[in-house]
Amino acid sequence: MSNLRRIIYYVVFLFIFYINLATIKGHFFFPIFYLSGINAVFFLCFVPIIIIDYFTDKKIRFFYKEIDKLNFLIEDLGLESSLFHSSMKMAELFTKDIPFEETLNVLVDEIKKIFKEDTISLQLFGEHFISVNNGLSLQIPIEFFDEIAMGSGPFLINNLSSFPKYNFLAEQEIKSFMIAPLLRKKDPIGILGIFSTVEKQYSQKHLELLSMLLAPVSLVIENAELIEKTKLLSITDPLTQIYNRRHLQEAFKEIEIKAVKDNLYVSAAMIDIDYFKNYNDKNGHLAGDKVLKEISYIFKNNTKGSDIVARYGGEEFVIIFPNTTKENAQKICEILRKKVEKTDFPFKEYQPNKNLTISIGVATYPQDTEDFKELIQKADQVLYKAKKEGRNRTVLA
Repeated sequence: MSNLRRIIYYVVFLFIFYINLATIKGHFFFPIFYLSGINAVFFLCFVPIIIIDYFTDKKIRFFYKEIDKLNFLIEDLGLESSLFHSSMKMAELFTKDIPFEETLNVLVDEIKKIFKEDTISLQLFGEHFISVNNGLSLQIPIEFFDEIAMGSGPFLINNLSSFPKYNFLAEQEIKSFMIAPLLRKKDPIGILGIFSTVEKQYSQKHLELLSMLLAPVSLVIENAELIEKTKLLSITDPLTQIYNRRHLQEAFKEIEIKAVKDNLYVSAAMIDIDYFKNYNDKNGHLAGDKVLKEISYIFKNNTKGSDIVARYGGEEFVIIFPNTTKENAQKICEILRKKVEKTDFPFKEYQPNKNLTISIGVATYPQDTEDFKELIQKADQVLYKAKKEGRNRTVLA
């Protein structure tokens, strides 16, 4: 194109030079010649420029389209790179021993790295009915989760105004979202949702990325649940489902450190089922096991979450009451004793005292001992006193 333009300029230059030279020599042409010459110059100068501009504009538009394609490709590569990086981070969770809810937070944080401007919501069902969000704090009704869980798979909505049933999201400034059920062997265990305040935020590519996340997220959750259950089994008495003696000893050390450091009261109760050997011998071990389970249930459901309820061995139990005075510990123990006394256990009328009851000994640190390690021993000593005084009572050190 530049060569053609140069040739045209040479021709125009020669033509004008010729006319000027003829004029100087006194040679004039007919007016039609000058008019034709002007037309020719105009044609040769401007028409090629128009043609060249047309093709140049066409090329520019082509290049812009190619740039858009490259931008989309770069965006896709960026998303896929983020997906790969986040998937690797998720895989690392298989080797980490961290609390279950912390695992969920890490999962949501990694997904947030893929969908940076959006709100990530993870909702689990069943035993772990937990909701974890990163972004806006959305209020989502349970009926919405039920609908997604029963659905056929991932889907996206890019214009909420066309779907009145999602008005509860529109009212929270959500304009588009993607959502999918998390499955374990075809059974829904939760929901993973990506929410945006921008209309038409998502494409089929984004939905594919969400679909690719579902399997690793479900596996990480399943693995975290298994780890939690394994840990729970290691610190739980298999029969009564309360803490075992091993966990009691570990928790006791932690409570000791805090109590000594902050000068706190800690009370301990040693509990024994009255005439339990007699009950076992007359009614069998299955009946005895049911009694142990029922009494453990009473203890667990009538103490605070911070209290440590443990089976110490056989028919003996220990309850540690952190940051609790002797008087308050006594009140709780009396509630437990009376609840056991009023429970209608099978064959209780055949017991020596015509009922199935418990005896309790209570001691408090530092009131009864300045050596924290002797606290349970002190409670055991007053338990012996409770039995000696006639059983079915709470005795204080």
